[in-house]
Amino acid sequence: MEVKHESLISVIVPIYNAESYLRQCIDSILKQTYEQLDILFVDDGSTDSSGKICDEYRALDPRVRVIHKRNEGLMKARKTGVNYAKGDYVTFVDADDWIEPNTYLSMLKNNKGCDVIICGIYRYYSPEDIKQELPGYKEGYYHRQSIHVQMLPDMLWKKEINKWNLDPSLCTKLFKKELLFEEFEHADGMDCYFGEDTVIFFPLMLRVNTIQILSQSYYYHRQRRKGEIPPYIQDENFFDRTYQVYQYLKGEFIKLGYWNIMKNQLEHFYLNALEQKRVCYEEASGKLQPVFPFWMIPKGAEVVLYGAGKVGKAYVEQNERNHFCRIILWTDQDCQNIHVPGYYVEHPEKIKDVNYDYIVIAIDIRETAAKVKEDLKRYGVSDRQIIWHSIRQSSF
Repeated sequence: MEVKHESLISVIVPIYNAESYLRQCIDSILKQTYEQLDILFVDDGSTDSSGKICDEYRALDPRVRVIHKRNEGLMKARKTGVNYAKGDYVTFVDADDWIEPNTYLSMLKNNKGCDVIICGIYRYYSPEDIKQELPGYKEGYYHRQSIHVQMLPDMLWKKEINKWNLDPSLCTKLFKKELLFEEFEHADGMDCYFGEDTVIFFPLMLRVNTIQILSQSYYYHRQRRKGEIPPYIQDENFFDRTYQVYQYLKGEFIKLGYWNIMKNQLEHFYLNALEQKRVCYEEASGKLQPVFPFWMIPKGAEVVLYGAGKVGKAYVEQNERNHFCRIILWTDQDCQNIHVPGYYVEHPEKIKDVNYDYIVIAIDIRETAAKVKEDLKRYGVSDRQIIWHSIRQSSF
């Protein structure tokens, strides 16, 4: 049976200090050609005029409800909205984004009561620079078996394009309320900004029975200025929070019985997420600084650092700042001529006297690093314990 104009859609807008863009966002929702809307503004403790703007619109349209709460972050704001939602379907609009007037009418057109309806997205950089991204699967209806056969093998990560094949954004989808409510209940307690869509969407995809894919885009996602580093990447707790996302998803995939098919995808997603931190070490000139290969080593591992030149010194300084691992020994063949205040660099022979998890080669030139690797193997070091990565060349 087709679901036409009887379905009530709850549109949740989490808001925190978004006064610059908020009116454009709200106006785009109120101007929808589909009028069966339950609109919730969740003011997450804003300190600017965002809360007053929400109250102003509440007085103008009876479909609008406003929830003022203390600041607890995006996940909590979204969950609050879902808890109060009255709709058959639930969706989200971020406070600095906007949607086309026919968004929800188009998404519900020809709907057969699917659990999830998915459309594409516009990445908005400027009026002259807008990029459309569509779902990585053909338009149409998918039932549980076709979801498992066609989507699960690469939805979280598709190696050929080096990214997910199905954008996890909650804003480009309509969800049956009961499914979304259960997923937020499962994820209660998660404190993440990076990956907050991912921890909800991909476990939900393992539970749904029907999906509709649309090969159109209606949602405009405002992008940061090129070169601007997102706050969540600069966050000093970035590694801990990203690991929390990895651990949560791993637990869900195991619990639901899909770990074998999701394991490699999740690991690729996790490694890619960690490597985004690299931008924090780029010089303003555009030159890349040596970057400690934190994405290749478990956090807290005991490490021997081989090399005390420019790369080695950069690794030590970065590790002090971010606490990737414990450097238990720093070595260099030319140790007698190296003086680093506060550190003692020893000869590589000392490697035989210590217990370690990994040896990180802090050398940028592949040929030199390869020779060091052969020397280490003669010391009895296994391949899996030797880590090398260059900013200019691939790893071993």
